[in-house]
Amino acid sequence: MSADVLLAAHATFVIVTLEHDRLGHGASSTADPLLPDWKPWWSRLDADGIERAKSDAGFFLEYVRGVVAPEVAPTPGPNQGALHLTLARERLAPIGNLELVTRHGAERPPTGLRLVSVDLILYPTGVGFLVLKVELAGEPTLGALIEANGHLRTLRAPSTTWALAVLRAKGAGAATEQTMAELLESLAKGVGRLALSGEPRAQLVCFACAEVPASGERGAFPSPHDRLLYELTTCVGLDRTLTDPTWAPGADQVDVMMKSLRYAPWRAWRALCLKEMFGVLATEVVGFTTGALPRVLEGVYLPLYLYALHQRAMLGRFSRELVARVASGRLGVHEVRRHVDAYQDFRHRYWLSEVTGRPMGGELYRKLQDGLELGALHGLAAQATQEVRAFHEERRSRRLSLLLGVLTFAFGPFGTAVQIANFAVPDASNGHNRARVTALALVAIWALLGVLWLRTRPRR
Repeated sequence: MSADVLLAAHATFVIVTLEHDRLGHGASSTADPLLPDWKPWWSRLDADGIERAKSDAGFFLEYVRGVVAPEVAPTPGPNQGALHLTLARERLAPIGNLELVTRHGAERPPTGLRLVSVDLILYPTGVGFLVLKVELAGEPTLGALIEANGHLRTLRAPSTTWALAVLRAKGAGAATEQTMAELLESLAKGVGRLALSGEPRAQLVCFACAEVPASGERGAFPSPHDRLLYELTTCVGLDRTLTDPTWAPGADQVDVMMKSLRYAPWRAWRALCLKEMFGVLATEVVGFTTGALPRVLEGVYLPLYLYALHQRAMLGRFSRELVARVASGRLGVHEVRRHVDAYQDFRHRYWLSEVTGRPMGGELYRKLQDGLELGALHGLAAQATQEVRAFHEERRSRRLSLLLGVLTFAFGPFGTAVQIANFAVPDASNGHNRARVTALALVAIWALLGVLWLRTRPRR
């Protein structure tokens, strides 16, 4: 077992998805007057911070830069940028210092937390994200961070006997206690609706930096550092993969995970991209891991992760809408075409294979997509859309063919009969005889077509 270590730097970003109807903002750099508690996100930055934000925006390609950071890197063309706001200081101050009180399992002292910032990112598609940056107060340790993350991301009790942890404003009474879900609901009030249905946990992006020795027990993992990274990213608890067989992963799972979802470009730090969490662990305390790396994580890798989360939210929306409409029988050919047009618009605007020209950034982007299972979701959405579209287009083609056949059967013989009457009765003044010949020719043609249909129709 490894001893708990003090953290030289750390941060946890709690992310929840919300749905909003503020589609006309685009790349506006000002706050909505209907949202008085929210200000432009750069209002919480100093001059150096704004310059770093402009530099961070250069990580992305031009079009993506205009989507994720339109305030500092506007681009020409259609306005498709996300609106980025931050909670006003006067609204953040009362909840800035919190205590995390656990109520499940053994009783523990409250854990002090600092709510550093609350950001709001609204995409023009109607999908948004509420992002809370949280840090441990006092002398943070890796074990305390892992345990706190496990409680912060749990929004719904996994069982009826599970008591959710509560957040208490430091120095306030018990009346201010609320669960994480209740805090998020209060912050999203007036902005949009949290998409928490079926989501028991929030998404987490976590960074931890500590001096961790390379020697130690590694279990089924390639190294002790990989084991700690897994425990950080899954929130199972420090050393729990060694002490509790229930949470010890198998060698095959570890091998697949480390090869496909781990990102380790340097010896000093590594990352793991899972479906519910993106964890970064720096195992050496140097100037880069305590200074530049946390800023890069917040300024570059976090927007990249949110961009991938937006892709997952949109793919989930297409799938849900398609299933709901097909199940209700309300999916006509025109609705199918609108659905296909919306899906194609999403693919052209947001489903990009490359979002940055940096080699490391491109590799990390693909790791994030693999961890969020975006490839499988995109394949299912594309296949379902094409199958429904093909079915309804074929059904519409059959109906058109039937209509054309009826019209041809009804009016085609009439023209032929008129021509026969004109040939048989050339005298234009003898209209009665011409009408009688026309009627007889029409009946004969219909009778002949009826006989042919009876002889050629499919038989059981």
